[in-house]
Amino acid sequence: MDHQIIVSTLALCLAFILVYFSIFERHDRLPPGPKPLPFLGNILQFPAKYKERTFVKWGNIYGDIVYAHFLRTPIIIINAHCVAQDILDKKSSIYSDRPNVAVLSDMTGMNISLPALPYGEQARKQRKWFQHAVASKSTLKQYQPIQRRETLTLLSGLCENAGSLRLHINRFAAGILMEISYGYTIRSLDDVYVHLANQAMAGTLECGYPGLMLVDFIPLSLLKLLPTRIPGYLGWFIRTASVIKGASVLLHDTPYNMVKSAIASGNARPSLVSSLLSDNDSDSDELDAQDEIDIKATAASIYSAGIETMLSVLSSFLLALLLHPRVLQKAREELDQVVGTERLPDFDDRKHLAYMECVLQEVYRWACPAPVTMLHKLAVDDEYQGYHIPAGASVVANAWAMTRDVRTYVDPEVFRPERFQDLPVGAKDTMDPRCYMFGFGRRVCPGKLLADSSLWLAMASIISTFDVVPSRDARGRQIIPEATWESGIIRQPVKISTHGRRRVLS
Repeated sequence: MDHQIIVSTLALCLAFILVYFSIFERHDRLPPGPKPLPFLGNILQFPAKYKERTFVKWGNIYGDIVYAHFLRTPIIIINAHCVAQDILDKKSSIYSDRPNVAVLSDMTGMNISLPALPYGEQARKQRKWFQHAVASKSTLKQYQPIQRRETLTLLSGLCENAGSLRLHINRFAAGILMEISYGYTIRSLDDVYVHLANQAMAGTLECGYPGLMLVDFIPLSLLKLLPTRIPGYLGWFIRTASVIKGASVLLHDTPYNMVKSAIASGNARPSLVSSLLSDNDSDSDELDAQDEIDIKATAASIYSAGIETMLSVLSSFLLALLLHPRVLQKAREELDQVVGTERLPDFDDRKHLAYMECVLQEVYRWACPAPVTMLHKLAVDDEYQGYHIPAGASVVANAWAMTRDVRTYVDPEVFRPERFQDLPVGAKDTMDPRCYMFGFGRRVCPGKLLADSSLWLAMASIISTFDVVPSRDARGRQIIPEATWESGIIRQPVKISTHGRRRVLS
């Protein structure tokens, strides 16, 4: 009897494998890619860290569009900007869905927010609210006093203690985004709402690359059945997901409830949440449950999504100044000539500061904060340049590869803002890293204009105010940092040791 059970089990396994390969047999016209292993596909060729570098190696062998598959999931990897435009921008109607992956599922509580939502009515509603809050020029102008105030706070903090760099940048980003989302002013480096955002994002970032981790290719229904005490990677993820979910719930509920209480007492300040609750024109007991979820999620998305990105960009900017003092000097000379030395730069000065704009663009390119985009999912079969792209495929754009494309950028590893000077009209759109670093198509980041203007003002003000020089060790020797970044969906410089020496203004 036992022998029959064993034979039957083996027969079923063999039948499953044959059915699997009959369904997922490689199509003759799929894009080229690395040779897969039976059943596992390319998953063992896929490192846990710095995935963007592996994508570049594959691109060098197979071309700008690469096919791989991990277990049952086909993956399309795009390494060139022009291909991403053709596929993700021009065909956004069929490439705007999201795959359901563990890192952004209900296991972590992140599935209700815009970045994780499948393309549909709920995503369109949240995106509309998000864009209304931060994407129009008239609205952005209203936020300029907040950006100026938080920039002054950043400068003051760096002047007092440049060693707490990450904390000051976190406060700068949180101060802008918290006021826009909830009408709340950050008062200190250890503000409770800054901690909430950090806790929710820290676990998510620790998981790695949403949609491209081993755990994302295991059925969610199975993951939810596994005990938290299971050893190894799966157990770690299940425990981490639980922590993320708790932090995510607090991030969504706590500031939202604060605004509701302020509205009830008549003390609410202008914000996205207060505006949406007022537009609903009903008391809290009658607020539609789904609308309440979407309001919470939209506000939390604005608040949390921008903090790590701004931290990455501003930290990399200071790293660039440490390694390239010539750039700081040249940008300062332009600022002194245009702005003078009796005030800080302001938004109206931007159009007159051409080199400062080049510095911003080069920071985006050289230290691309998000090396790969979040996954898109193809809704129906598609054809591109003679290749067949199957419905259900996950599509990832390798923004880091685009920043290192030698066809676009000469000596891409070198930090050189001058590469963006005096470009012909056609080259401006091709070379500007803002064309790809904020995503593509209907999934492009709706907060990109707010982030860009906030980062520009902070960078210009730092250059106007500080001599950014390396810290020194106990023997008085300068500590020169290396241009290295942590692996992850948002990259942070590994270590920066700076001393913000205040400049004397005449």
